[in-house]
Amino acid sequence: MPVYDQSYKHWEGTFKSHAFRWWVITKYGIKTAFKKKSLKLLSMLAVVPFIAFAVYIYGLTNLGKVAFFVSELGGHTPVADIAAREYEVEVQGDAAAFVQGLSDEGIPVSGQGPTYRIALPDEGNSKLILGIARKTGTEIARIVPPGVKETFYSQFLRVESGLLFFILVLVVGSGLIAKDIKFNALQIYLAKPITGTDYVVGKLGVLLFFLLMVTLVPGIILFLFQAILIGDSLYFRHYWWVPAAIFGYSLLVAFSASSMILALSALSGNVRNAAAGGAAVFWFTPMVGRILQQSTRNDNYMLVSLPDNWTSVGSAIFGRERWFDVPWGWSLLILMTVMLLCTAALVRRVRGVEVVK
Repeated sequence: MPVYDQSYKHWEGTFKSHAFRWWVITKYGIKTAFKKKSLKLLSMLAVVPFIAFAVYIYGLTNLGKVAFFVSELGGHTPVADIAAREYEVEVQGDAAAFVQGLSDEGIPVSGQGPTYRIALPDEGNSKLILGIARKTGTEIARIVPPGVKETFYSQFLRVESGLLFFILVLVVGSGLIAKDIKFNALQIYLAKPITGTDYVVGKLGVLLFFLLMVTLVPGIILFLFQAILIGDSLYFRHYWWVPAAIFGYSLLVAFSASSMILALSALSGNVRNAAAGGAAVFWFTPMVGRILQQSTRNDNYMLVSLPDNWTSVGSAIFGRERWFDVPWGWSLLILMTVMLLCTAALVRRVRGVEVVK
C-alpha cells in the first residue's frame, strides 16, 4: 500500500496581478454607503437643482415667454444665458438682400449689421439660414447657434457644489478610513494582495463616485438635453468646449474635496474629528477669508478659502468675471498644493501600517 506525503508544500504558481485591484474596495464602499438613509436623502435632494435647471432649459428653449413670466412671478431675476432659437449671424458685405430674404420668409431679424440676431421657429436650424444666404448671394462669416452661454453651467455647478455637496463629502468621506483604523480593518486590507496605493485609490474612488454623480454627470446630461432641444449639429461644433469645462471643473472640485476629507479621516482616526475638520475647512475658512478681506480691503486673504478658490478657477474655466481681484492661477496653485499634500499625508499614514512581506 503506497504512503502519500501529506506535509505542507509551497505554492509554485505565478501570481498574476492587475491594475484594477482597487475596484473591489470601491465597489464595497459604494454598496455600504448606499445603506445609509441620510445618503439616500442627500442623493434625492441633489437631484432637485438638476430638475430645476432642466425645466428652465426646456421652458426657455420652447416656451421662452412662459419661463420669463414664471421667473418674474416668483420674484426672481430671469437668467438670460440661454437664447431660445435665436441665432447670431455675422454677414460680410451688403446684407440688405439677406435681411429682405429673411423678412420674406417671415423670420424676425434684429441688428444693424454686420451682426444680426435671427429668431427661428421651433423647427428651424442653421440650414435654413444658410439656405437663405445662398439664395440671396450673401456670404456668412460666422454663425452662432442658440444655446448655453459661458455663465449658465458655471452657475449650475456652483449650486451643485454648494451646501449639499459639502454635507455629502462629510457623510461619505469622514468614516471611510477612520472606521478601518478604529476597528483594525486596515491591517486586514493590506494583508491581502493589494498595496497601500491600491487601498487609497479604492477609498478615493468611493468618494469620487458620489461627488461626480452630483456635478459631472448632471452637467453633461444638461448639455446633451440642450443639444437635443436645439436639434442643430452646429451646436456641438460651436459649444464643444462646454463638456470639457464641466469635466475639468467637476474633477478639480471632487479631487480636492476628496483628498482633503480622506486625509483628515486617516490622520484623526475618528469619524467625528474628521467631520469637524472638514466642516472647518468648508465653512470656517470662507468666513475667515471674508472677515480679513473686509477688514483689510485686501482680496488676497480670500485665498485661504477652499470654496472661494473653486469659484475663482471656475470663473476662469467658464469665462466669467471673478468677484475678487486675485489671479486665478494662484487659486489653482493652492488647490493643487492642497491635493498633493493631502495625498502624501494619506499615503504616508496608510503605509505606516502596511503589512511587511
